[in-house]
This record gives sequence, structure tokens and C-alpha cells, in this order.
Amino acid sequence: MIIPLLWISFHFCAYALWGSLLCSMQKICLAWADRMIYYPHVYFVVTTIVYASLEWR
Repeated sequence: MIIPLLWISFHFCAYALWGSLLCSMQKICLAWADRMIYYPHVYFVVTTIVYASLEWR
């Protein structure tokens, strides 16, 4: 099973932009954004699992 790196990188960039946009408007999710900035691999793992589950269908 081949996971396209462009697909993952695109979703990661979109996720980062959306998170920064939300945190600029709402200070509540600052802690959540900092957590994802320090642990970006969490998002990659979740994205990979979701993509793999979609591929198996």
C-alpha cells in the first residue's frame, strides 16, 4: 500500500493553516495548537490511519 506524500503534506499544511486561523480568533485552543506544533507526528499517524482505512474499503 503506497501512501501519497503529497496528499499527507497537503492535509498537514491545510490543518496547520486552519489551526493557526482558529487560534488567532479564539485563544482557547492555544494549548491544543502548541501541543500539535510540538507533536506533529500525532497528526501524521492519525492521517495515515484514516487514509489506510479508506483504502481498504
